[in-house]
Amino acid sequence: MTGSAGADDWPYLYRVGFAASRLVVARGSQITAKSAYVWSSRPAYSDASGAARIYLSAALGDGLVTIGEQERIFHVNDWPRAVQESSRDHT
Repeated sequence: MTGSAGADDWPYLYRVGFAASRLVVARGSQITAKSAYVWSSRPAYSDASGAARIYLSAALGDGLVTIGEQERIFHVNDWPRAVQESSRDHT
């Protein structure tokens, strides 16, 4: 499926071929093309024909576009354990 880019007040991607009347992109989703990435600036919903305009935080170059490929996940080392006393006497 192909899409096109444009701008009115914000840069956007336009694409036809999504399922009709569905959330396509949540606000803040990462969108990549080649090695460049941006975020969606607002939620995008497809219309009854499956077309959607996805507004971006910045313009994105040409190439294969991936939505939500990477998440910001981090690993915590040496997290302190929560200490809670336990007692069998609950009276």
